[in-house]
Amino acid sequence: MSTPQETPAADRPAGKSEVRARIRSARAHLTPETVARRADALAEHLLARVSESSLVVGYLAMPGEPDLRPAMAAHLARGGEVLVPRILGGAARELEWVEWSPHGETVRSAHAPVDEPVGAPTDLAARLDRGGARTVLLVPALAVDADGARLGQGGGYYDRFVAGLEHLASAPPELWAAVHSEEVLPIGAFPVESHDLRVDRILTEDGIESTGA
Repeated sequence: MSTPQETPAADRPAGKSEVRARIRSARAHLTPETVARRADALAEHLLARVSESSLVVGYLAMPGEPDLRPAMAAHLARGGEVLVPRILGGAARELEWVEWSPHGETVRSAHAPVDEPVGAPTDLAARLDRGGARTVLLVPALAVDADGARLGQGGGYYDRFVAGLEHLASAPPELWAAVHSEEVLPIGAFPVESHDLRVDRILTEDGIESTGA
C-alpha cells in the first residue's frame, strides 16, 4: 500500500494568518509620503464615481491602511454625508455608526489601534431599510481577490454587520473594499469561507474595478 505524499509547502495555498502577516509587514514599510499620495488618488477616484447626494459610510484607518480622510472630507465639502464606525464593547463584536467631519472630536478605541468619533450614533440599518440616497459602504480589508472575496483583520465586525442587512426592504448598500493596489490578489491566494464578505468594487490608488461578486 502506497503512502500518501505530503504536498510540498511551496505548493500549498497560503493560510489566512500567513497572508495577513505578510500584508501587515508590507504595510508597516509604507512611508507616510506614499500613504498620503495614495490617499489623494483614492479621493479623486471616489469623487468621480460617487455623487454628492450619496451617503458614504467610511472608516478611520489603522496604521498602514489606505487613508480615506481626504476622500471623506472632499465628499462632505461638496454637500455629501459621511458616517464612520465605532466599536462596541462586549462579546457581540458589533459596530455603531457616527457622523464624521474632519474637525470632529475623536478618541482612541479601547478595542483596536484606531481613532473613533465622538457623538450620538445613527441607526444605519434602519436608515438603509428606508431607502433613499445611494449608499456606498467602504470596507477595510487586508486583501481582496479578483472575485471580490475580502480578507479582513479577523474580527468579523463587517461580516456580521453586512449579514444583518440581508432582509432590507430597500436595495442593499454597495460594498467597496479599499486596499493598496498590491493587495488585490488572484483567486485562490487565500482561503475563502462561506461567511466571508464579498465586495462589489475594489478601490485602490490606481482606480476602481468591479468584481465578480
